[in-house]
Amino acid sequence: MEHATKSLKSLIAFSTGILGRLNIDFVDEEFCRQWTLKTFHPSGPVCPFCGLRIIDNGFVEKFYRAISVKCPHCGKWFRATTGTFLEGSHLSFRQVVVMLLLIEANQPTEAISQLIRADNETVRRWKRRIKTEQKQKQQFKGAIQ
Repeated sequence: MEHATKSLKSLIAFSTGILGRLNIDFVDEEFCRQWTLKTFHPSGPVCPFCGLRIIDNGFVEKFYRAISVKCPHCGKWFRATTGTFLEGSHLSFRQVVVMLLLIEANQPTEAISQLIRADNETVRRWKRRIKTEQKQKQQFKGAIQ
């Protein structure tokens, strides 16, 4: 019984305030990068300029590591984020994934920026971007119906 009581106290001490102690270091960058890029490119790497589907293993590896690659067909350079909402972003993949999860959970800007270690204005810009994207999708959906 004493062991069970200690165990319960230990669990309570560990879990109390855990959200306040949670930070971006709990999230794996590699996993977030792979998940994000495979979500954007479910059929594999494709040149955003000429549409060539890339199958070369070395190319595919670089592509999924978000390294710039040169299309063997049109000769243009691109990354896996080219043409996506992440193009030009200076946030890490884990910052983006955690931020989007928290935005979807309606968390306040200040809490998100603190957790992902970004400034409030960066989070506000992303929220505006998402809102604009959602409005465009709704307008497009309405135009089709």
